[in-house]
Amino acid sequence: MFRAAYRNLGSRQSLVVNHSVAVRSVVGVRWYEIRDPGGMPVLYQQGTYAPDDAYRWMGSTAIDRAGNIGLGFSISSSDLRPAIGYTGHGASDPPGEMGQGEAIAASSAGSQASSLRWGDYSSMSVDPADECTFWYTNQYIPADGVYNWRTRIFSFQLPGCVTSPDYAVWPASGGSAIGRGRAAAIALDSAALLPSAGSKILSLSVAELPAGVTARIDPASVAPGQPATLTLTAAADAQTGRGQGYLIRATAGGATATAAGALDVVDADFAMKPDRIQASVAEGGSTRVRIDTRQLFGTPETITLSASTLRPGLSASFNPPQIVAGESTDLVISTAAGLALANATVAVRGDAASVSHSALIRLRALDAPPAEVTWPADHLAVRAQTSSGCGCSAGGANWDIMALLGLLATIRRRR
Repeated sequence: MFRAAYRNLGSRQSLVVNHSVAVRSVVGVRWYEIRDPGGMPVLYQQGTYAPDDAYRWMGSTAIDRAGNIGLGFSISSSDLRPAIGYTGHGASDPPGEMGQGEAIAASSAGSQASSLRWGDYSSMSVDPADECTFWYTNQYIPADGVYNWRTRIFSFQLPGCVTSPDYAVWPASGGSAIGRGRAAAIALDSAALLPSAGSKILSLSVAELPAGVTARIDPASVAPGQPATLTLTAAADAQTGRGQGYLIRATAGGATATAAGALDVVDADFAMKPDRIQASVAEGGSTRVRIDTRQLFGTPETITLSASTLRPGLSASFNPPQIVAGESTDLVISTAAGLALANATVAVRGDAASVSHSALIRLRALDAPPAEVTWPADHLAVRAQTSSGCGCSAGGANWDIMALLGLLATIRRRR
């Protein structure tokens, strides 16, 4: 397993990572793409690369500016001395498949003897000069021996990257709602995927609009990194419906980058906002977050609240579980006693007949250490300890608790 590789593609961010797994009677490479790692992480795709009875291990992976994924590894079998192989997942390949075939970059003329250890890591990186060329390094062995390995460094590209746009454009919001007879403003973001693209001028346009919806972009031309605003206007008789969309296009120098936006055309909409986006909870305890709603237009509808992405040991409830737009509810997050906690992100969703909205709450896990405070006449002692015996800040805010207890003890002495 090597380090996770990060890629910012403008409209999305991805992490790719891999590790070795047992498959049938051999070893293969398990790989993953995780999207939106800084928000609500989603396991977008995963797969195990083990197409035959050869052993593949010590893998490394990376992702280029077009979204292609390169995977390198060591490979050997009863018919193949330890060699360096690589494959790729094209952006248009089915999810979870390495569909670009396999190649051997360096073959060995021998095998390693007297030791089961074969290196520590291999490394797959993308060249910052074009963000398309994969560079891979791994080891091979020229003859039978012990630690007489050699290093091979080589590069390759996957189809479609070099000809792909070196800039990106996308709607800043994942989805939007517009009322019939109303207008909605949507921020458009853009970025250069190569330094050389920063001087280009992007001509912006919109296509594939729902029936009865018109659009205007201001300004119509921007340099990568400059903002623009898409204004959508729905006619009074526009067809209502969820999951409709539109397509943003940015053209420069004969290349066109596109991004899809989600759009609901509705008769009623609301806004939803938690009173705080970060909360702390200790083992066996609970925390409360107020969820406020506000009617934007139309007749207020009943909203049903739900929470997801809860880690084991966490539970969530709403009081009340249903409200009418304009009202508030309390989200109560509780933790089980005796269970080690970890930081988490809780997704809150409000579903009404016309639209749905969501919000994220970052949950910080705290230890709840037993504490003892003594204050004889000539000495003040504050002692806090976690269940694991740690009295340090790394155990989960213990010094904060000790400081508070010390302050309370001092106040009591002065009284």
